[in-house]
Amino acid sequence: MQVARDFAVMHKLDMDGLKSVLMHLKQRALVEGHMKRVFFQLPVLADKGETKQVLNLTIYEDSDPTDLSKKVGTVYGLNAGQVQKLGVTIEKEMVSRMKLRTEVDMKEYVRRQPPSRAAQAAPAQHAPPRVRVALTPLTTAGCPSGRGHANAGGAQG
Repeated sequence: MQVARDFAVMHKLDMDGLKSVLMHLKQRALVEGHMKRVFFQLPVLADKGETKQVLNLTIYEDSDPTDLSKKVGTVYGLNAGQVQKLGVTIEKEMVSRMKLRTEVDMKEYVRRQPPSRAAQAAPAQHAPPRVRVALTPLTTAGCPSGRGHANAGGAQG
């Protein structure tokens, strides 16, 4: 935040310019792997001696459920059974929320039209269309065969 603020002051940017610079910096950090994405929050009841408290564990996209549950167990004095149960719970929650994100380049399927005279004079300003696809794991819910289908849980077809 401070870097973006300093940049905005140096280049006399308004608040919109500051926000734009900050968003750009955050996006670059994400793309280059310098910033973790929060996957979800998991409320956990920690029973330490006679005190019970609810913890909000922050689970990141790259969290390892087994390692994370061991660390929480060490910090909050959980027994081996509680650590194992926490690891299983974290893994189940991660799987239920997991999606595969990928970009599909469709430029070879775009119909080419002859360029107009104005387009011939100016260089192309637009990129080929891209489609963002999100895939979710197949389930056997609603599938009589139990094998799982792409439309599991929906209409049979």
